Amino acid sequence: MEQYWLFVLETDHIPGVAANIATAFSRRGIQIDGICAEGVVGAGGGGTALVSVTFSAFAQRMEILRRKLERLEVVRTVKVWNCDADAGLWRQVREHIGGRQASLAALMAAYPPDKTTVKPG
Repeated sequence: MEQYWLFVLETDHIPGVAANIATAFSRRGIQIDGICAEGVVGAGGGGTALVSVTFSAFAQRMEILRRKLERLEVVRTVKVWNCDADAGLWRQVREHIGGRQASLAALMAAYPPDKTTVKPG
């Protein structure tokens, strides 16, 4: 049975990290439900980022994905939570995601975009 997971990765704060993470998911046929990154730039211009990713997968596929992410050069640590195992954790994850979505919606309502592209059809 598929379960809902939260990964929190500590990564290098450099271009391409999110693409590497997304590729690891995509190549294993796992859909990302949510992804959020927060970077901290160090004194020398480098730094670290925390990347949270939520998704559904069977435990075996989650383990395969976890091992792949651990092998990525840009990933320093991978922490895993099974959201289905703890109702309190599940509630906190949903509130975090909902809060970020509401914040983004408020920002978009308050500040019109500089440009908008709409594909026909």
